[in-house]
Parts: sequence; C-alpha cells; structure tokens
Amino acid sequence: AVVSTQSTGLRATHGVSGGKIAFEVLALENTSTSTEHNACVLRVGWSHDEIDISLGENGTSWGYGGTAKKSHDNKYLHYGEKYGAGDAITCYLDLESSAKTISIARNGKHFGTA
Repeated sequence: AVVSTQSTGLRATHGVSGGKIAFEVLALENTSTSTEHNACVLRVGWSHDEIDISLGENGTSWGYGGTAKKSHDNKYLHYGEKYGAGDAITCYLDLESSAKTISIARNGKHFGTA
C-alpha cells in the first residue's frame, strides 16, 4: 500500500499465541519521507489483534520502518538499515524463549533482537 501523507503498516494476517513464527514482505516501491516521526513510510511488524496498522504507535504494537527505526509505544529508535524498493523484510516472533523476542532481517541480514 502507498499512502501520501502518513505511515502505513503491514502485519501477519493470522494471530499466534505461542511458538516461533515469521513472515516476509517484499517492498515493491519507495515512498517519500517528510519528517522523522510523521513520514510516509512502510512499517512492518507485530501488533495485538484489536490494534490498527499504525505499528509502533501504542504499547501493544511493534514496527520497523524503511527509515531504519524500530518503534513501540510511540518511541522511535535506530535499528537495522534503511530499506526500499526490492528489499525483502522478514519479521520474526519468538514466544518460546523465556524473554519473548521480536527481530527483523533485510534481504537475509538479521539485525538481532528489536
């Protein structure tokens, strides 16, 4: 999806309550960025089922944007690398470990725990 004035998000289409799961997104085109926190950018990640696709803007969603930022609870921190058209982004969720983890990879390069 391309949105002209705000972020848009992609998340898995099926809920999970345990185990390890991943999904992958292929970015088909670039989006412009206007400001750091109000950018027109694609975010991928995880959220509670009742949350919209504004990933990372509340306490029950986590996002990773093309500006190389991870987001959670409306806080944005540097993470990974910028991505754009042609990049494959993989989102991992590990609910089996004692410390539940989310991590991301770009084109197979893993960035570690987000």
